Amino acid sequence: MSNPEAPVACPYCHERLQITFGNCPRCGQLIRPQPPKDYFIESILAMGLCCVPIGIAALFQAIKVDQHYQRGDLVAAKAASDQARTYVIWTVAAGVVSAVIVAIWFFMMILNEQEPEPDPEFTTTQRLLTKREISL
Repeated sequence: MSNPEAPVACPYCHERLQITFGNCPRCGQLIRPQPPKDYFIESILAMGLCCVPIGIAALFQAIKVDQHYQRGDLVAAKAASDQARTYVIWTVAAGVVSAVIVAIWFFMMILNEQEPEPDPEFTTTQRLLTKREISL
């Protein structure tokens, strides 16, 4: 991270400036700091791969970052960026928890499908009759 008080160079005339936002006194061009990270790609991936409802909220916040930055509201852009990051983390966490739950459920279904040990008192004919009666 760069120090906000450190001098920056105007990207147009390369004059060393003491400001990070405003107009360059030499050429008059608007000087803006770098926009905050918008987490747009991360929110799309998280929405598609993990959890759609929370991912939609992350996508909306990611879009708001650019909207606030274009209006010049840097504080709101940073807040939207932080919120988008939080939603992306929650989306991935919900996806991981869901995957673990589904894996446990699937594993339990496989265990329940295994046939128990046959009772030695039943004969093979009795077992076949019992299976036919169940399937009918």
